[in-house]
Amino acid sequence: MIWFRSNETTTLAFQFYLVHGPVNPSQLDINACGTIFTYILDAGNAGIDATYIWSSGKNTQMDTITTGGTKWVTIDNGCGRVNDIIQVNVDHSNDANLGPDQTKCLYDTVTLVTNNTNILNYTWSSVTGNLPGIDIGSSGTYSVTTTDNNGCVSADTMILTVLAPPTQNIELVTIDTTNGNNRITWDNTLHGSATSINIYRELTTSNYVFVGTSPYHSGTWTDTVNNRNQAWRYKIAIADTCGNEGVKSPYVQSIHCWVTPNVPSGYNLQWTEYQIEGNPTPVSKYNIYSGDQLGLLQYITFVSGSVTSYTLNTFTDSMYVVGAVPITKAASDDALSNWVSRQDAIGIGEYLKMTTNIYPNPVKDILYITTGSKAEAQLFNNMGQLLSVATFFRQGEISLSELPAGIYHLVIRTEVGDVTVRKVTKL
Repeated sequence: MIWFRSNETTTLAFQFYLVHGPVNPSQLDINACGTIFTYILDAGNAGIDATYIWSSGKNTQMDTITTGGTKWVTIDNGCGRVNDIIQVNVDHSNDANLGPDQTKCLYDTVTLVTNNTNILNYTWSSVTGNLPGIDIGSSGTYSVTTTDNNGCVSADTMILTVLAPPTQNIELVTIDTTNGNNRITWDNTLHGSATSINIYRELTTSNYVFVGTSPYHSGTWTDTVNNRNQAWRYKIAIADTCGNEGVKSPYVQSIHCWVTPNVPSGYNLQWTEYQIEGNPTPVSKYNIYSGDQLGLLQYITFVSGSVTSYTLNTFTDSMYVVGAVPITKAASDDALSNWVSRQDAIGIGEYLKMTTNIYPNPVKDILYITTGSKAEAQLFNNMGQLLSVATFFRQGEISLSELPAGIYHLVIRTEVGDVTVRKVTKL
C-alpha cells in the first residue's frame, strides 16, 4: 500500500495488486485404444478470471474428448495468453471391423465377424450372447461392440440391403397381329434389376401354371395356346439377376369374341369382359374393328365399357375384332380380342338350319347353345342330378361359373323332337 500526503487535502491511500498471466497447463499427451473411450482434459488456471477456447469450441476449463487427434486450448486472462497442444494417440490395431456395407439377393445369408483378436466380450445389436460371429439374411443395420483383454473397447456398424424382386403388373393382354395368338405386354422400363419375366396361365380355377419366359427388356411374350375358343387369364412375375422370382401380378383376362345370328337377320358380335384382378370396372370402352387381315384393322365405332355385344346388320368384312380400352391405360394399343371371320358367321347361319351347336367347350363361365328351333336344354352332373334348365328360341345360354371344374352332360330337346346329348368340360 502506498500513502500520499498533501497540504490541500486529507490523506489518500492506493492499494495495488500484482496479477500474473496464465501458466501452461500440465496436461500430457494421451495414448488410447479402440474406438470407444472418454478422457477429460483440464486446462488449469482456475481462479484467475481466465477465458478458455478449446479446439472443440468449448469455453470451459475442462473438455471431454472421445476421438483421437490433435487437441488444443488457448487461455487468456487479460494479462497474458498461453496455448497448449495435447496429442491423443489411438491404437486401432484391435478395432472391430464388420467390413463394408453389403447388398445381397433374397435368400442369401451373410456371416458377420469382427476380424479382431483377443476379445473377451462381444455385444451384438441383433442377438444376445457372447458370440464371435452371427448369420444375417434380412435388410437392416447391424452393429457390434467388443472389449479385448487390454480393456480396449471398439465398435463397428454394417448395413445390409436385401434385394427382393419387385412386383410387375401386366400392361395388356392383347393379340399378336402376326398370328392372332394372345400377347402379354409389360412396361420394361420400371425395374433395372430384372432379367426376365415368367408368364403363368390359369389351368383350372386359381391354379396358374408356368407357360413361358421372356427377357425383361423385350416387354412382350406371345402365347401358343388357341385363343379362338375361350378367354384366358394370365399372371407374370419378375426374375432378378440372382434367379429369384417376385410375387405374381394380379391376373388379366383376355377377351373372347364370337358371333351369333340375329332373328330374322343380321349378326350379334359378342365378347367376354376384359378383366383385371381387383378392378371391378377396368374398361372405359370397347372399340370395334374390322378388316381383311389383323395387321390392317380399321376402326368402326365404340360401345360403353359395360356393354359386351354389338349388332352387325351384315358381315361385310373378312374379320371383326373387339379392343378394350383400360381406364388406367398406359400403352398406346387396345387390348384386342381374338378375331371372328366371315366364315364363322356364314358357318353358324348354315349350321343352325340342320343341327344344334354349343360353344365354347371347354367352358369357364357361360355355355352358349344354338339350335334351328325352339328348344330346352338341361345340364346334369355325373350323378345324374339336374343342375340347370334353359328354354330358348334358337339361341340360349347356361351359366357354369359357380360349378366346380369337371365333366357335365347337356341334353337338348327341340320342339321338332330332336334330342342331342353333349359332354361339357368345365374349366
